[in-house]
Amino acid sequence: MSERPTKEFLASLIVGQSVRVTRLTGDVVGRVSDIKPRLFKVRIGREVRTFLREDGGAFNAPEKSSKSWLLPLEVNAHG
Repeated sequence: MSERPTKEFLASLIVGQSVRVTRLTGDVVGRVSDIKPRLFKVRIGREVRTFLREDGGAFNAPEKSSKSWLLPLEVNAHG
């Protein structure tokens, strides 16, 4: 899980855009539901997760090792 979002990707996000969210149990697809000056809100099914605009990482992650990241939605080579 060494992938991190680029500043360019984070700056290009718009409401309604689909994104990939990394998780320890595997990546999932979410949709940007709101953009605030310092935060992104992403809906994953019924759940809404909050991510920092600064680095694209999960807001209030309990530990750095459990932090989720917003990444571009792209076809995986093995998926």
